[in-house]
Amino acid sequence: MYSIGELARISKTTVRTLRYYDEIGILKPANVSNGGHRYYDEDAITELHYILTLKEIGFDLEKIKDIMTNQKTSPKEMLEMRLEMITSEIQELERNKRTIRSAIQLMEFGGHENWEELFSTFKQSYLSQKDTAENRSYYLTAEEQEKLANMPRIGENTQLNSKWLQLLRDIREAIEQDKPPESVEGQEFAKRWSTLVTEMYDGDWKLAHKVWNLQRRKIANLGLVSIDDKIVHFIEAAIEYTWPRTGDANE
Repeated sequence: MYSIGELARISKTTVRTLRYYDEIGILKPANVSNGGHRYYDEDAITELHYILTLKEIGFDLEKIKDIMTNQKTSPKEMLEMRLEMITSEIQELERNKRTIRSAIQLMEFGGHENWEELFSTFKQSYLSQKDTAENRSYYLTAEEQEKLANMPRIGENTQLNSKWLQLLRDIREAIEQDKPPESVEGQEFAKRWSTLVTEMYDGDWKLAHKVWNLQRRKIANLGLVSIDDKIVHFIEAAIEYTWPRTGDANE
């Protein structure tokens, strides 16, 4: 027989845990002395390892108690059931991950600094989905719509999105440091911007110019993320300075 302290030690658990298991009826001692001391036999050690294994797999104590009491489900069926639960949990976590990443990227693209601005952007995006589809159909050809549909979406963990976010951070930092668009840094930003636009539109500058004008002049909402106005003004000036004869370089 093992005292509760000995069982706790050899099973690497705690006396408090064993007492709780006794209270909820999941692991009863083989004997309780007149002084209230709990003693466990070899079967209790086996049962405890079973409990700890099920707990490690992810079953809660209520389910473990049901498994040990009823024994209606085979171990294989229980493991398959738990695997399905874990798969569902992972999918939910992935959805949460995408939502959080979307929020972070929206804040960085739009320069949002508080919850009110962020929620307003989410709300506007949700409410304008129908208008977005109608505007794309009205202003863009079927081929142009397909190109926009295949672009990385906000919240996606793509290399292109990462490049855009880093560029926006760099521009925002330059603005905070009062560096002018015509500075060396500004010209470098203009070149990086042009490179990313080329990559984003797969070299279709006509479409890039068209989309930029529709969004920039607020002619139509095409469902693309809005960029902080301070950054837009800065990069337009930087591009105009870098390519004074080709003012469409920012499109």
